Amino acid sequence: MCGRYAANRDTGTLTEVFKLKNLPSQLLTENYNISPTSKTYAITVDKNQNRTLEIMTWGLIPSWAKDNSMSTKMINARFETVDEKPSFRSAFSKRRCIIPMDGYYEWFRPEDPKEKKQPYFIKAGKSPLLAVAGIYEIWKNPDPNNFDQEIHSFSVITTEAKLGLEIIHDRMPVLVPDKNWEAWLDPNIQNKDEIRSMLATPPSGYFEFFKVNSDVNNARNNGAQLIEPLKV
Repeated sequence: MCGRYAANRDTGTLTEVFKLKNLPSQLLTENYNISPTSKTYAITVDKNQNRTLEIMTWGLIPSWAKDNSMSTKMINARFETVDEKPSFRSAFSKRRCIIPMDGYYEWFRPEDPKEKKQPYFIKAGKSPLLAVAGIYEIWKNPDPNNFDQEIHSFSVITTEAKLGLEIIHDRMPVLVPDKNWEAWLDPNIQNKDEIRSMLATPPSGYFEFFKVNSDVNNARNNGAQLIEPLKV
């Protein structure tokens, strides 16, 4: 799974890399320990197909949900079944997004249960950002007393870990190749086989990963020091 990640959120870099046309009125500050239910950036397109940087909540809330309590359980969607699950299939068809990450954290679990789990930071070796595949929903509160409440929320699509990452954890986020960004974000493309074909495993050697300090275990800790390699 992917349950924590880092993003410096520099809008200059994001605009340059993703060719953004629209930015939110209020910008987010850097966050090196983004956890589920946090508000963070996602890239979508507007009705004119202009790439747009939106602020969303991490943890998808299905449009049919009676309340927003499901969000914490919906941070990831499995690539193998995302087009089948009732909570995800509509979003996979019509509401896809890209989650920009500097990198993400994963925890290696030793065979000996007495040993502590070791956090790793995983990033692209030659790129400043990971373009992670996501799906999103727009949930409107059905409660008459909060009828104006609207939450945009997303899930990260994950798949079986490869390229050496399987030694840390059995799952990894799915990346969208830059040549497919336009098609991935296009809501008019709804054929599930075509959509699936847009996602591909990066080439060998794409990822760089290293151990980091256990301070990242606490979601309240933040700062660029969290993504620095652990000094032995």
